[in-house]
Amino acid sequence: MLKTIIVTPPMPDWVICPLPLLGPSILKTFLDEKGYKTDLADISIRVRYLNRFSLRKIIKLELFKDRERIINFLKDHQDDYLKKEITKLINLGNLTNYDVIGFSLYDNSSIAFVLCIAKILKEEYGKKIVLGGPIVSRSDFTDLLNFDFIDFLIVGDGEEPLLKVLNYFEGKGTIENCDGIFYRKAGKIHTAKPSIFSLENKSIPTFNTEDLKLYRKLNQNGLLIIPYLLTRGCRFKCAFCSEYENTSFRYALIEKVISDIKNLLSTYHANSIYFAEANLNNDHKYLIEFSKRIIREGLKFSWGGFCTIDSLDENTIKIMAKSGCRYVLLGIESASEPMLKKMQIRKASDVEKFKGTLKLLNKHGIRVHYLFVVEFPYETNEDFRKDIDFINETAKYTTTAAGCIFELLENSIIFLVPKTFDIQIRQKGASRYNFFDRFWEFDETSGLKWEDKYKRGRIKVELINKIIFNKIESRLIFKSFIKDPLYLIKKKISHPYTSYDVYFI
Repeated sequence: MLKTIIVTPPMPDWVICPLPLLGPSILKTFLDEKGYKTDLADISIRVRYLNRFSLRKIIKLELFKDRERIINFLKDHQDDYLKKEITKLINLGNLTNYDVIGFSLYDNSSIAFVLCIAKILKEEYGKKIVLGGPIVSRSDFTDLLNFDFIDFLIVGDGEEPLLKVLNYFEGKGTIENCDGIFYRKAGKIHTAKPSIFSLENKSIPTFNTEDLKLYRKLNQNGLLIIPYLLTRGCRFKCAFCSEYENTSFRYALIEKVISDIKNLLSTYHANSIYFAEANLNNDHKYLIEFSKRIIREGLKFSWGGFCTIDSLDENTIKIMAKSGCRYVLLGIESASEPMLKKMQIRKASDVEKFKGTLKLLNKHGIRVHYLFVVEFPYETNEDFRKDIDFINETAKYTTTAAGCIFELLENSIIFLVPKTFDIQIRQKGASRYNFFDRFWEFDETSGLKWEDKYKRGRIKVELINKIIFNKIESRLIFKSFIKDPLYLIKKKISHPYTSYDVYFI
C-alpha cells in the first residue's frame, strides 16, 4: 500500500489563515475509509510557529518572493542557499517518508513553495506528486503540468479523483476520461470537467492533532477554530467574483451538520466553528432553522463566516447571536451606490441598509469585519469619498475592516465580458511561470491606463487603511489591552499571527 500524505504548503506572512484548511481533512477521512491510510502535514502552521518571534526567522519565507530566483531554480540553476531552505520545509513534513505527496493549494502565493518542494522530491527521491485545492478549481492552472515533476492536477472536489489516482499508481485502474483529473501524456495535456462530490456524502473532517495544538498556541487565549462546510455555491454573482461558475447552490442536511459538529467539538475540544462558505445566508430559511437547532441541542460554541447583508433583519440576527454567532465577514465592496451597480452587487445595493445592519449586528454582540474594493473600473474620487465617509460613520459598530485594490480574476463576469465594462485586458505571454501573476492587468478603454490606475489604487488603499487604523483598530487595541494587559506585549514580541483574535478577546 502506497504511503500517502496531504500537505498544506507554506504561505507568505501576509496570507492570514488562523485555522486549518478544510479540504485536506475531508480527503483524509475519505481515503482512510477507502483503505488508503493517509497522513496530514500542515507545513504552513509549522513554519509560522517556528517563525513566531518577530526578530527570529527560522525559515526564510522572503526567498520565495524573489521571482527571478525561483524561476532560475525551477530551470535547474544551482542555488544551494534556496535548496537549504526547501530542504527544511521537506523535513518539517517528513515528506521523504511517503510515496505520494498531495499538495492543497489555498493561495497563489503558495505555488512557488510547492513547485520548489516538488522538484526536489521528484528528482532526488522519485516521489509521486499531485496538486489540487481551491485555487486550482477557480482558475486555469493546467500550465503547471508542463513541469515534468508534477504527475497530476486535480480540479474540483478531490475525493474520487484522488482515489482513482492512487489506484492508478498501484496498477488497479485508469485515469483516462475521469472527471477532475488533469495529466500530461506524450507531450499533450489531457483535461476533464471538474469533479463534483455531493455535500450529503462529504466525510466528517479529520485533523492532525499536533498541528491543531500549534493553532491553539498561536491564537489568543487558547482559541481553536475548526472549519466546516454547510453549503456550496452562491446565489449572487458579483461582477468581480471568480469563486463560482454559477449562482446555484447546495446545502448539507441539518441532521448531518449537527451530528458532525457534535463530533468535532467533542473530538478536538474546539472553541469555535468557521463555516467555510461564500455566503452563510444563501438560504435564509436554512440559516434560521440551523441556528434554532443549535439552540435546541444546547450546543455551546462560537461560530461565524462570510455573510451578506441580504435578509439580515433584526429577528434573524437575534437568533444567530443566541445560537453562538460571534463574527461575520461582510463584503461591503463600496459605499457608492453607482459603483455597487457597476459591480453588479445584488446582495444589497442600499448603503443605508449596510449602516443599519452593522448597527444591529453590534447591538446583538456579533462582531464584524468588512472589506472595501477600490479602483474598480471607472471609480471616481466622489465614489471613493463615500467609502471614507462610510468608515467614519460606522467605525463604532465595526471590529475590523480592510481596503484592497480591485483585481481582475479569471472566470469573473468582468473577465469574461470585458467590453460590457469598457475595459481592455492585457494579454499575458504563454508561460508556465504565470502563476506569479494572480490577476490580469487591464486598461480602461476611455479612462486610465493600468500603470496609472494601479498607482492610484495603492495610494487609496494606504489612505483607507490608515483611516481604518485610526478610527477602528486603535480603539480595539485599547479595549484588548484593558481585558488582557499582556496582549500588546504578545503582539509586539511574537509574530502577529492572526487578526481574528479581536473577535474573542
